[in-house]
Amino acid sequence: MLTVSLTRNGLDRDILAALEQAFLETGVEMLQLNCVNPDELRDAVEHPEAHPDLVVRLYGYSARFAKLAPEQQQEFISRQLY
Repeated sequence: MLTVSLTRNGLDRDILAALEQAFLETGVEMLQLNCVNPDELRDAVEHPEAHPDLVVRLYGYSARFAKLAPEQQQEFISRQLY
């Protein structure tokens, strides 16, 4: 998972492309990235009505964050942010 702030702190399109290329060259067949704002996720737990269109990639599928079970929301948030 990538935090949105990384794009503001030097992770540009070229670096991300190089990261993806490195994964491909090592034989990784699937790479799923979430670009999220941790504060927005926490706010979406407290105020789901304010974030109806927040979509995340979880367990190989995309889902609206507000529609996830509370346990799934907390698991998603608790994953280490890169």
